[in-house]
Amino acid sequence: MKKLAIISSYNESCGNASYTEVLRQGFSEYYEVDVLPLQLDILGSNASNIKKIADEHIEDLAKSLKNYDYVNIQFEAGLYGNNKKDICRRMKKLINASNNLIVTMHRIDLPKLIFSLKTLKILFSSKNIINNMRLIKNEIYFKQLYRDVVKMIKKHSKKYNSNIIVHTKKDKKNIERFFDFYNVYDFPLTFLNKKQRLRKRKESEREEFVKKYGLKKDDKLIGIFGYISEYKGHETIIKALSYLPDNYKLLIFGSQHPMAIQEYTKCDPYIARLLDMTDKLKEIEEEKELNEKEKDQNVSASIIDRILFLGNLDDDAFLEALYCCDFAVLPYMEVNQGGSGIASLVLETKIKSLYSNNKAFAELNKYFPNTFSKFDIGNYIELARKIKNYKEDYSESIDKSLEKYNLENNIKLHMDIFEEALIK
Repeated sequence: MKKLAIISSYNESCGNASYTEVLRQGFSEYYEVDVLPLQLDILGSNASNIKKIADEHIEDLAKSLKNYDYVNIQFEAGLYGNNKKDICRRMKKLINASNNLIVTMHRIDLPKLIFSLKTLKILFSSKNIINNMRLIKNEIYFKQLYRDVVKMIKKHSKKYNSNIIVHTKKDKKNIERFFDFYNVYDFPLTFLNKKQRLRKRKESEREEFVKKYGLKKDDKLIGIFGYISEYKGHETIIKALSYLPDNYKLLIFGSQHPMAIQEYTKCDPYIARLLDMTDKLKEIEEEKELNEKEKDQNVSASIIDRILFLGNLDDDAFLEALYCCDFAVLPYMEVNQGGSGIASLVLETKIKSLYSNNKAFAELNKYFPNTFSKFDIGNYIELARKIKNYKEDYSESIDKSLEKYNLENNIKLHMDIFEEALIK
């Protein structure tokens, strides 16, 4: 069997590692596959002595690539360093060591103008103009990264079979139009094999799930999944919960991102904001409860009892939770994200789903049209109403899209690209 190396984060609690494992399993039917894991703890360091060790790690990976027929580099900038110079140097080393290559780029940022609406906001965000100018410089400088990485691949492609896969039609078009590179293919993120896609939720499974988390059989379970980061929009669904009946419960599966953990920080700032919001909702609720008691009315269930922080799950438990929730909500902000692994997984499981109107989900809609409910970013009243009145059944539309955009065809696309060099 021919040999494939996948360079990626691995055995880590992150979406990229999960996607890499899915690819490894899919390719293993056809190739001998090795995942060459990135040592994230040293690659993200700014200390000069550790940088040297990190560069030696990349050098070792590059040397090992000569033993493989095919190479897939999973590229998220933060996996390879935390500044443009380090990332580009390390990517160049890996690209140049690969004779038959696909770089999977999970997002593409285009170079920015020095003065744009965003940079002007940064400039006047505080009185410290010098610090603000430094932030603008970093913003502009880092946006050049994707252009430079594409240029490396383009140069390498003149002698070798070098290609890019992205997860949106927009990113493919931007690479072709702005970087004049055409060895680029688009395919949405995929996670479930055929057997997994045909899985149905069992009542016994649901009963065990409800019992596990101390819930009630008639509770309506709303799941929000993934690392607890500001762009995920948790505030929107927490506010929406106040406009839903008491039997609607919010299950937050995830925790703070490992890269966000700082020494001597009592609580992640964003999680602290969510807790503060919940406390304020609790205070409003208590005032309302006093009034209802005085009027001898029924007291509603506490908001505290309706929000459950349930931490990270391994891949199998994550999938179980998806199948056992009644709704999956993705209230994301707009952050120029490419593909979303959670968004793809939610569609593949075919549970009732609601997505914010950001650009990434608009791109997903091009592959999976008429497959999920939508609401405006931050509009918690619209979201609450759509959850409460959810009657749509998108199963038929999802099945139709999955005939083309599935894990098996994703693997086939990679293989066609790799083996094109053998046909020439």
